[in-house]
Amino acid sequence: MKGVSSYSGEAGLIPFLNATDILVVLLPLTPHTQGIINYGVLKELRRRNGLGGAVLINAGRGRLQKDADILRALDDGTLKEASLDVFEVEPLPKTSPLWSHPKVFITPHAAATSDPAHLAPIMLRQMDAFERGEKLDNLVDRNAGY
Repeated sequence: MKGVSSYSGEAGLIPFLNATDILVVLLPLTPHTQGIINYGVLKELRRRNGLGGAVLINAGRGRLQKDADILRALDDGTLKEASLDVFEVEPLPKTSPLWSHPKVFITPHAAATSDPAHLAPIMLRQMDAFERGEKLDNLVDRNAGY
């Protein structure tokens, strides 16, 4: 598509990061993604932008990131700020410097709906399909890790 940049694979990671002002992380946790948000990755983000620096948002999985590397990037200006919904160790220890860091916004990891009126029909459809021997929706692929 004209005017839209596309990046893929390991070869596309650095060019993608170099063009990124706000990195939103929603990856699944697999052996290949564990620790992927580290200082080496963060230092590749575009810092000269209209925001005044790069921003990290992680609402995926905590073990995708290295908390110490995020703190380092915030302290040395590699990151302008970070919004973190998940952490390397959960629950986040009370002693973690992330709690009081002036450039960190912490949000509760509570994005899923828990309304029984919404969930019950979905569960009943799955149970009915299972009893009929039909294919189930939204299965986890244990080989892929998600």
